[in-house]
Amino acid sequence: RRAVHVVVKDGFQPPVGSVVDVLATYDPSLATVAGAPGRAAVVASGARVLALNNAGSSDPSATDTTGSGVTLLVTETEARAVAYAASLGEISLALAPVQSACCPAPARRRGCTTRP
Repeated sequence: RRAVHVVVKDGFQPPVGSVVDVLATYDPSLATVAGAPGRAAVVASGARVLALNNAGSSDPSATDTTGSGVTLLVTETEARAVAYAASLGEISLALAPVQSACCPAPARRRGCTTRP
């Protein structure tokens, strides 16, 4: 598994622990994407939200029109697809059922608030 950080321009920040699908849209003149034209491509399915932060502020509760940062846990293969999509397209997140998670929720150890 890999943790990837993306900036979501619409500012959508699902709660930590949520499961999302990562969708990407591309300018058709820049990239050819498999699938139906006029539709977003799913670049990661069942990604777990690990952390949130605002792209323009150290205050995660602040509002910023440039987008909001979301750190996601994805598979190794999906990490490459998400990175490509973030560099060339626009990322959107869609809430998914917890049963579709690609990765189990990080376990919390007694007395620890973060996992090493």
